[in-house]
Amino acid sequence: MEHHEVSERIEAVFARVMGTPPVKGLDTRPEDTETWDSLAHVELFTALESDLARRLPRELMLIGPELGAFAAALKAAP
Repeated sequence: MEHHEVSERIEAVFARVMGTPPVKGLDTRPEDTETWDSLAHVELFTALESDLARRLPRELMLIGPELGAFAAALKAAP
Protein backbone atom coordinates (compact mmCIF):
# COMPACT_ATOMS: atom_id res chain seq x y z
CA MET A 1 0.00 0.00 0.00
CA GLU A 2 1.34 3.42 -0.98
CA HIS A 3 2.09 6.09 1.64
CA HIS A 4 -0.72 8.36 0.48
CA GLU A 5 -3.19 5.45 0.62
CA VAL A 6 -2.15 4.66 4.19
CA SER A 7 -2.43 8.33 5.13
CA GLU A 8 -5.91 8.62 3.64
CA ARG A 9 -7.11 5.49 5.40
CA ILE A 10 -5.65 6.60 8.74
CA GLU A 11 -7.36 9.97 8.40
CA ALA A 12 -10.67 8.27 7.49
CA VAL A 13 -10.46 5.93 10.51
CA PHE A 14 -9.54 8.87 12.71
CA ALA A 15 -12.58 10.85 11.51
CA ARG A 16 -14.87 7.87 12.14
CA VAL A 17 -13.53 7.23 15.65
CA MET A 18 -13.15 10.85 16.77
CA GLY A 19 -16.21 12.21 14.99
CA THR A 20 -14.15 14.92 13.30
CA PRO A 21 -11.41 14.95 10.66
CA PRO A 22 -7.81 15.40 11.80
CA VAL A 23 -7.38 19.19 11.77
CA LYS A 24 -3.66 19.04 10.97
CA GLY A 25 -3.65 15.86 8.91
CA LEU A 26 -1.00 13.42 10.12
CA ASP A 27 0.47 16.17 12.30
CA THR A 28 -2.68 16.15 14.46
CA ARG A 29 -1.94 15.56 18.15
CA PRO A 30 -4.31 14.65 21.00
CA GLU A 31 -4.37 18.27 22.21
CA ASP A 32 -5.65 19.34 18.76
CA THR A 33 -8.82 17.27 19.03
CA GLU A 34 -11.27 17.66 21.90
CA THR A 35 -12.56 14.09 21.59
CA TRP A 36 -9.09 12.46 21.58
CA ASP A 37 -9.01 11.17 25.14
CA SER A 38 -7.54 7.91 26.45
CA LEU A 39 -10.59 5.80 25.55
CA ALA A 40 -10.79 7.27 22.04
CA HIS A 41 -7.06 6.59 21.64
CA VAL A 42 -7.55 2.89 22.39
CA GLU A 43 -10.51 2.83 19.98
CA LEU A 44 -8.36 4.49 17.31
CA PHE A 45 -5.53 2.01 17.89
CA THR A 46 -7.80 -1.03 17.58
CA ALA A 47 -9.74 0.41 14.62
CA LEU A 48 -6.50 1.04 12.72
CA GLU A 49 -5.27 -2.49 13.40
CA SER A 50 -8.59 -3.94 12.31
CA ASP A 51 -9.20 -1.77 9.24
CA LEU A 52 -5.65 -2.05 7.92
CA ALA A 53 -5.15 -5.69 8.99
CA ARG A 54 -1.78 -4.95 10.54
CA ARG A 55 -0.37 -5.08 14.06
CA LEU A 56 0.80 -1.86 15.66
CA PRO A 57 3.56 -1.63 18.26
CA ARG A 58 2.09 -1.64 21.76
CA GLU A 59 4.00 1.56 22.57
CA LEU A 60 1.47 3.38 20.40
CA MET A 61 -1.25 2.30 22.81
CA LEU A 62 -0.02 5.11 25.07
CA ILE A 63 -1.64 8.41 24.26
CA GLY A 64 0.66 11.15 23.07
CA PRO A 65 2.10 10.77 19.59
CA GLU A 66 0.83 12.63 16.58
CA LEU A 67 -1.32 10.75 14.10
CA GLY A 68 1.70 10.39 11.81
CA ALA A 69 3.31 7.98 14.30
CA PHE A 70 0.61 5.48 13.34
CA ALA A 71 1.43 5.95 9.65
CA ALA A 72 5.14 5.35 10.28
CA ALA A 73 4.41 2.24 12.34
CA LEU A 74 2.03 0.84 9.74
CA LYS A 75 4.56 1.45 6.98
CA ALA A 76 7.15 -0.53 8.97
CA ALA A 77 4.73 -3.32 9.94
CA PRO A 78 5.03 -6.68 8.20
